[in-house]
This record gives sequence, C-alpha cells and structure tokens, in this order.
Amino acid sequence: MGGTLATRNEESGPFRGLIEAYGFVPNLFGLQKKLPRVIEAEQRLIDAIVVRESGLSRGLKGCLLRIVASAQGSDYCRALHAQTDSNDGEKDAALLAFANKLAKYAPWICKHDVEALRASRFDDSLILDAVLTVALGQLLCTLSNALRPHLDSGLPTPASIESSRLAVPVEWFDTGGPYLQASPQSASDFQPYAFFREDLFLSFSRSRCCAPMWWRLNPRLWRKY
Repeated sequence: MGGTLATRNEESGPFRGLIEAYGFVPNLFGLQKKLPRVIEAEQRLIDAIVVRESGLSRGLKGCLLRIVASAQGSDYCRALHAQTDSNDGEKDAALLAFANKLAKYAPWICKHDVEALRASRFDDSLILDAVLTVALGQLLCTLSNALRPHLDSGLPTPASIESSRLAVPVEWFDTGGPYLQASPQSASDFQPYAFFREDLFLSFSRSRCCAPMWWRLNPRLWRKY
C-alpha cells in the first residue's frame, strides 16, 4: 500500500492489530502515533467488533461500515472498508436500512425499528452486533473527518452507497426502552464487571491514601464510600 508498507515493516509491533484487520497500517492511525494508548484502544475495538467471529459475517460488517461512511460523507472510510466488499448486504436490506437510519438520524431510532429487524429474523445479539459496528464506523468517520488523512495508496475508491433514499424523519416516536433484552448475568462471573470493580477500587484506594489527613481520620466521611 505504498508508503504504508514501510510503516508495516518498521512498526508492526504496536500496530499488529491494524495489520491483522487491514493488511497494513492505514494513514488514519499513523496520524495518531503521538497517542499510542489511543491507537491500542482503537485496535482492541476493531478486533472485538469487526475481526473476531460473531453473529454477523465480516463481509456484512464491512457493508455496515460502508453505509456509515456514505452517510457521514467520508470518502476515506468508504475506501478503507472497501477491502471487505461482499454481496452479503444484498440479502439483508432491513439491517442496512437500520444502519443507515442509525448513522444519519440516530435520535429517531425507536422500538419500531428494532421490531422490524426482529421481524426479519434478527435476534437481539445480531442487532447489538450491528449497533456496535455502526458505532465503530461513526468513531472512525469522526476521526477521518477531523484529521483528513490521505487516501491509502492501492485502495480503490468505491462508488458511494446510496443513502439519500432515506426520508428525513418528520415525527419522533417516544417509545421507552430498553429495546433489547439484557441477558441475566452475575456480576461476579462477568469478566468486564470484575475489571471495572478492581480498577475503580484501586483508584479509590489511591485517592483515599492521597486524601487530606482530616478526611481520612473522620470515618463518617468515608465509610459510606
């Protein structure tokens, strides 16, 4: 991919996740090298949402990402996600329409939109997968629109996926959520809960250690924490 190949050879270590996802280091992430921890977090998101196997195929996720790129007017992201071009989206028109509306008119998403997906045989796990993919696409488009990276050489610029057919919503339906059913899960058995519990406890413990002596010596102020 032109100049990005040098980046691939020289810095494959910190960009290993990007190379696995795209085959090279996209210019969008090269512009963020001053914030390596941010790039690491972005790689983890891409791996968890797009690369790893889940209910939706990688090709269909690519279609969703291109839908978001077209809705946001990001030529860069549309070209970047063209690598996963497939025909998977042709048989999932309901899901693509949902993604288009979520990307363009998110405040108008309501219970009826989710029920339409269920009627098309998408269960809650697949709907959540689609929502996360759209959210990731929005993040990448925001970065692209702000940083304006050069198009990566070697990537064809695909034709824009038509998104103007979606009529501008004129009514807002107040349908109370949540729209998806939460799975019963014990906090003690759910690894992310354990991570946040331990992380927050450690941060709070440090804050107590660094707190003024008068605060630490007054149990009425910290026992409730």
